Amino acid sequence: MVLRAVAGGASRWSEIYERASTKLGPLSKSDLTYLLDRLVRFGYLERSKDGSFSIPDPVVEYMARALKS
Repeated sequence: MVLRAVAGGASRWSEIYERASTKLGPLSKSDLTYLLDRLVRFGYLERSKDGSFSIPDPVVEYMARALKS
């Protein structure tokens, strides 16, 4: 859901939190931070200097958009 939120246009932490928690239900802020950090570490997301997130790989972005929820 985190990747799907970013693929859908959410780039800021608060936007990602809102979209992910809407789909998943209650989500702790520390859990979202952990997930974002892991996705950045494994290369699925990039964090820019202004703190926004993006998906660097167009194939991963396409797949995240194509996921059914």
